Amino acid sequence: MNTDEFSAAPGVPPDTAPQRASRTVQLLGLSLGHALNDAYVNFIVPLGPQIEARFALSHSGFGLITFLWGLSTNFGQPVFGYLTDRWRPKRLIVIATLISTFFFSYIGYAQSLPAFVAFLLLGGMGVALYHPRAGALTVHVSGSHRALGMGIFSAGGAVGYAAGFLCAPYLHGLTGDMRGLAYAAPAGVIGACLLLLVNVEGRAPRGDATFSFRRHILPRWREVTALFVVMVLRSAAVSGFSLFIPLMLSDQGRNLIQGGQAGFFFIAGGALGGMIGGHISDRIGRREITIVTLLLSPPILYYALHTANLPSLAPFFVLLFVAGLVMRAAEPVNITHTQEVLPRGASLAASLGMGGAWGVAGLIGPLVGAMADRHGVAYALGWVVWIPVAAAVAAWFIPKGDTHRN
Repeated sequence: MNTDEFSAAPGVPPDTAPQRASRTVQLLGLSLGHALNDAYVNFIVPLGPQIEARFALSHSGFGLITFLWGLSTNFGQPVFGYLTDRWRPKRLIVIATLISTFFFSYIGYAQSLPAFVAFLLLGGMGVALYHPRAGALTVHVSGSHRALGMGIFSAGGAVGYAAGFLCAPYLHGLTGDMRGLAYAAPAGVIGACLLLLVNVEGRAPRGDATFSFRRHILPRWREVTALFVVMVLRSAAVSGFSLFIPLMLSDQGRNLIQGGQAGFFFIAGGALGGMIGGHISDRIGRREITIVTLLLSPPILYYALHTANLPSLAPFFVLLFVAGLVMRAAEPVNITHTQEVLPRGASLAASLGMGGAWGVAGLIGPLVGAMADRHGVAYALGWVVWIPVAAAVAAWFIPKGDTHRN
């Protein structure tokens, strides 16, 4: 199960030092692209209070908008993943980065709610194009340390997502509205040029026209379903907190900057946790670390919520960081595990964890929003806290998985 189209053939000598250096540069390039795409896609969340005010939306209305946005950002990934496993078009990650960074940079110029949603959908398509291909290329350049490589790649996305939390309120402050996001556009162009220069896709294996959903995916549906359920439930908990923490703080009289800082610490913890979890799982196995980290998450989230009302937000930020670290430690592990279960479909497997799972999890947005409108955001998040317990139960049914030592 641990051999796939990206693995070295028997008898091939280990990489030389220059080859290892080249692979490291490629992995860092892919991680940088992941950071850019996830930073721009997250410009929207910390500006939730302003978006609600601008378009006269309730909390549930904002949750519905984020769900529609997830339709293109996340549900598009499995489709693009399947297609790229067959054909693997060149320069796809460069084009995808240009699309996503352009539309999210200029979303402030959308004058109506339909135009705003259109910008969200188009930018989301760019993100959906990037993730499956980049996730498969990460396997290609990571060699035997797949989960660690995926952890570094995921950390890039998490750092970018956290940076979006932190930067969007400051960019908003430059002009007093969302047009300030346009100041981020040059960074997207520079990032796309760097991806073109690294040229990971130019060195990757060609597409496999014989790849078939019926022959290569359906026979493994039980293992894939169990992993998918785990990833959906974890993503729902992460999404619930990411979307509504800024709104909760806003309801408490905190400002946009503090809401952005809270989201930054929560997601930044996940970046570190993904690298740590990937490194550990390459040695002890995939399922064990998944169950343990999910069971440890609810108490930390629970106490984090109860520190949000303190005069100082420092304890809240610390606990959010720790919660993100623990809860998301096995996230790249599960993506790698799915790729090992589906060795012929690395892009499709990556898209299930980075897109499909988040798309289904996006259903939590309208639900939490409706509960928040009725009882308050803090009350609604108090229920979200316990979702990782259900994910831990589902994790008992996933295969144990191999490690690179096997």
